[in-house]
Amino acid sequence: LGPFARPDPSAQPAAHRRVTALGVSPDGRTVLAGNRDGVIKAWSAEDGRLLWTVRADPVEQLAVSPDGRRFATIESTIDPNDAVSLQLPDGFPSRTRVQLWDLADHQVVLSTVVTDPDGNVPKGKMLTFSPDSRLLAVPFLGPSIVHVYQVEQPRLLVALQGDQIDSQFGNVAVTFSPDSRRLLVRADSGDAIIELDPRTGEPIGPGYPGAERGDYGTIAFSADARWLFSRTPLSLSAYDVSNRRLLFNDLPLASNMGEGSMAVAPDGYLYAATDSGVARLDIDPQHWEDVACRLAGRSLTREEWDQLLPGRPYAPACAAAPS
Repeated sequence: LGPFARPDPSAQPAAHRRVTALGVSPDGRTVLAGNRDGVIKAWSAEDGRLLWTVRADPVEQLAVSPDGRRFATIESTIDPNDAVSLQLPDGFPSRTRVQLWDLADHQVVLSTVVTDPDGNVPKGKMLTFSPDSRLLAVPFLGPSIVHVYQVEQPRLLVALQGDQIDSQFGNVAVTFSPDSRRLLVRADSGDAIIELDPRTGEPIGPGYPGAERGDYGTIAFSADARWLFSRTPLSLSAYDVSNRRLLFNDLPLASNMGEGSMAVAPDGYLYAATDSGVARLDIDPQHWEDVACRLAGRSLTREEWDQLLPGRPYAPACAAAPS
């Protein structure tokens, strides 16, 4: 992203300059990127033209709000006098900062340095805007913390730690419900997904049972809000939102490496990052039905239906159902 300092002060210049965060505006017109040197740039997606450049602390994470008006960054500074930190630039920082920016004029509207009540510096691993763009949730590890910020008239609303999120030191994952009224937090142990009021931090729902051991990763709802997905580097799990029942657990993907990144698209597909690429999963039952009907060329007969689905009303799935 450059231009870079000369000489580069880090022990690993290549790692120091590596792009660590990407974001795309909701209209698809602007691409943003940040790196460990603290450079943030924006380009026109249409013609590749550089739109602007700003400087920050080393960028760990970046996210753009759904309404396209704001973007947020987590910035992690390592101690230049710590030889171990210089050799491991992705390790724990000496300072963590969360910044909220106006996307149109790329000016900072909120800047806050994050510590726990004892002064410990956590590491930020995720930025999640609520679907209505009014709130920003930021989980940290080492220690486990969740902060919720108000986006308009920016300020910290809630700081959660320890028993409040059933987590102590490890990574937690967060997402908002589609109506933005609930904050879901997957505990660092993986034993539970907790439902909280994002403006008060109070529990407001029964939550979801744990599906896998805690680890890096993400949780997200399907576009129709019928399913909740939980992803770690080792597996993928899913819940029925209507009854919070675990539908499947520990679905393996291409590899067990990476950090469990996942995105659920409105077109009915889930994209999961692995160390060898991106796996695309079809999560729309209507797609499955269409494929099954195309392959079979017909629906089940009434006799087949009664044999396979006894007691259920006959409801042939395919358009051309045999009599």
